[in-house]
Amino acid sequence: MTKSLEQEAVKVGLRISGNKTKIMRIEYAATNRPVMVGQQQLEEVDKFTYLGSVLTNDGDADHDVACEIAKVGAVFQRLLPIWLTQKINLTTKIHLLNSIVIPTAIYASETWKTSAKIERRLNVAQQRWLRRILQVSYQDCITNEEIHRQTATRPLKEIVAERRIRLAGHIPCQQPTRLVKATITWAPPRGKRKQGRPQTTWHRTFIDDLKTLNMSMKPKLLQLTNLAGEFLLPHTPNGAGGSKSK
Repeated sequence: MTKSLEQEAVKVGLRISGNKTKIMRIEYAATNRPVMVGQQQLEEVDKFTYLGSVLTNDGDADHDVACEIAKVGAVFQRLLPIWLTQKINLTTKIHLLNSIVIPTAIYASETWKTSAKIERRLNVAQQRWLRRILQVSYQDCITNEEIHRQTATRPLKEIVAERRIRLAGHIPCQQPTRLVKATITWAPPRGKRKQGRPQTTWHRTFIDDLKTLNMSMKPKLLQLTNLAGEFLLPHTPNGAGGSKSK
């Protein structure tokens, strides 16, 4: 494949740089077969950064989450004088946190397949920022729920779940040939998976999101071929819970 690509590139005056080109095998069978560009062997990596997100060969988001939290930690520290000043009220500080810090922390989170480790890492980071703004410590014995009540915030787990559900709502509108739809609706050719504990997938994370947000979905829409489908939000008198979709 690289040979054909190299030949076509030469026709328009382009050249593939072997020093700048890396390869990553996704769930690829163990092999020592190298990938070459001309006479140079390309370096094989297990993760790389693309458009600000860290992609890994196993599809996990652990590295991406760790990277995003590290980035936002530096941003939070640069704004420390704002968090500690008494001249700015709490409401304004929380608005700044939600508009500057949080979006960076959960960048591209709708594509994550979440694990307990990721949820814990996000919630710990959020509690650290909120407690720093309130200038309280864990030794003050204030629960996480009370911190959220005082700052009028919600756990990042719920915010990420909502973003993932919004993404799922767009998938049925895609053409069957689109990769995003083909990936979600894919099933093993033989209808069976390998033995052992099933891996965490985006689909399973999506189902967990519905439970987290106390949402329900028609049973027939739980099939892989109708993943996103229609959502039924719990009814609330003031309409805060959303409306039913038909």
